[in-house]
Amino acid sequence: MQPYSIDLRTRIVEFVDKGGSKAEAARRFNVCRMTAHRYVNAQHTGGLSPKPQGGSKPRLDSGRLRREVQRHPDATPQEYGKTFGVSHVAVWHRLRQLAITLKKKRIAYRERDEVQRWLFRREMESLAGRPVFFLDESGVDHRLHKAYARAPRGEAVYASVHGARRGRTSVISASRGGKLVSPFVFEGHCNGDIIEAYFAQSLLPSIPKGSVVVLDNASFHRPPRLQAIVEAAGCSLMFLPAYSPDLNPIEHIWATLKRLLQDRLPKAKNKRLLIERTCLRLCA
Repeated sequence: MQPYSIDLRTRIVEFVDKGGSKAEAARRFNVCRMTAHRYVNAQHTGGLSPKPQGGSKPRLDSGRLRREVQRHPDATPQEYGKTFGVSHVAVWHRLRQLAITLKKKRIAYRERDEVQRWLFRREMESLAGRPVFFLDESGVDHRLHKAYARAPRGEAVYASVHGARRGRTSVISASRGGKLVSPFVFEGHCNGDIIEAYFAQSLLPSIPKGSVVVLDNASFHRPPRLQAIVEAAGCSLMFLPAYSPDLNPIEHIWATLKRLLQDRLPKAKNKRLLIERTCLRLCA
């Protein structure tokens, strides 16, 4: 709506100054009574000139926002808003419309060799038809607990844990099809002797001949006799490219294991037994 002209405003004020009532001025000049009152008061305070119009609010362009997210994916809504001259609330609503969500970053090591990763994927494709098992170890902290909780705004939430030196139980296992295969639970850290014993006594007797076992390049995964032990069982080893834990699907199973344990483990009297039973739940 366009503001009334300065000429109309002046005539309304002059009419009232000459003795006319504000109500009569409103009827004569076809404006509302409050407008006439405002013009009469305005001549004594700020003048009769119309105030500048606010104009339309800046519009957040979806394409530009999407490109900005690609360039700076870890910026906050406030930072995006500052870039585009809009509020963080407007940014939040537009991100939601674009189905762009906040998520935890995955680690991508700078030392990765993308050529080796590509070659690994091609070699995996060539194994079609052969049983492939992915192997890894994981440590389970006895002070495992849920990392998030709810409370009124401004109030902290605390996890009650033991302050003494924390215990830790290790698990080594192969996996296939999203299930653990032959998990072995033990105390302490993994080394070459444990790897050799695990292959000879647990894993190789439980998988078919011709299987391929994929594992990372940790030094203790290459003990002197391991290659001979695996070949004698009619199987073979295949190593992941360096700095590529994301190519090992067992990492997702470890996350599930710890999620199942986080409620019960701190209270369990026999923690190792609980871990063993939970691992068996994740077996085929």
